[in-house]
Amino acid sequence: MVHKIGHPYSGLTVFFGTQHRKEKAITPVLNSLGINCQSLEIDTDQFGTFSGEIERKGTILETLRKKTKEVFKRMPQARLALASEGSFGPHPVLGFISSDHEALLLVDRELKREFYVDEIFTETNVAERIVSSVKEIQDLLAPVKFPSHALIIHPLENRTVLFKGITNEEELSQAIQTSLKYSTSQKVKVSTDMRAHLNPTRMEMIGKVAQKLSSRLNSFCPNCNAIGFWPAKSIEGLPCEECGKPSRAIKEVLWSCEECHFEEVRPREDGKKSIDPGQCEWCNP
Repeated sequence: MVHKIGHPYSGLTVFFGTQHRKEKAITPVLNSLGINCQSLEIDTDQFGTFSGEIERKGTILETLRKKTKEVFKRMPQARLALASEGSFGPHPVLGFISSDHEALLLVDRELKREFYVDEIFTETNVAERIVSSVKEIQDLLAPVKFPSHALIIHPLENRTVLFKGITNEEELSQAIQTSLKYSTSQKVKVSTDMRAHLNPTRMEMIGKVAQKLSSRLNSFCPNCNAIGFWPAKSIEGLPCEECGKPSRAIKEVLWSCEECHFEEVRPREDGKKSIDPGQCEWCNP
């Protein structure tokens, strides 16, 4: 359901706590709803760094809440705060494929509401390699999209010498040579710099999650018209087109409203009514 008159947040400002220019991906999306997005530079590194000096403690959602609290601390009169967080690792389903888990949290302090969205993408250049010379890294540079995407380098055993944001061959060579001098094993770790302002692929994924946030903010409860009517639970049971028995595939989705607790079961958005017998656990036990 789409609000007919204009978005309730139209004309309001959301303060986005970031230090890595993520507003470039998010501002245009929120502007389409009439929401002003103002970046607020806060020290997000205090909640964890990709380079490993500071470990992130807690879940993505917990970290997002810490960031929005920091925004409200800086802007005590603000109504809306926004934060972004990402993590990288093996895909939770596919396993052997690297993935980028991106999430956004918008907090409305007046309504005491949280609007959380996330997505897992396989479009990422995340990678690392242990090397003992500049030559050993050459075949990795193109796959990780260097130099448009930056690198991080440090001695294998420690981070006493740490080079971030490397975006050219000369810096790369110098960083490896210097790190080797501080390595007892004569090895260094080279990894992709996943900070958004130095990783265009990640910035693009953040933009896609911003679109998802926009969709959630522009979905209204059919019962009370509150913002954020959204899928809460997937319901399995999509039948096999041959045997007709229910499968583990998603059949329907339960949508719900956090304000009035109204619920509505809706079919899959892709309109799929059955699964192929080749995917059926009954036909292919």
